[in-house]
Amino acid sequence: MNNKKKAVQGKVKLTLKKGKKVVGKRTVTLSKKGVAKGVFTKVKAKGKYTVIAEFQGNKTAKKSKATAKFTVK
Repeated sequence: MNNKKKAVQGKVKLTLKKGKKVVGKRTVTLSKKGVAKGVFTKVKAKGKYTVIAEFQGNKTAKKSKATAKFTVK
């Protein structure tokens, strides 16, 4: 949400890592509700992964970055 309580528009860069190795990258557009969805189809190796989402900012919202971890068993 921006400072006017509306959903942010723009693009988000998603990076998928396994350890320090980059497994995949995607750039996705935010929906009208401010949600970004990206699919990495070639994740088949077992292990621990990290997804990094980076929003570059725009006129109404500051840039931001978030990470999430998951395990493939």
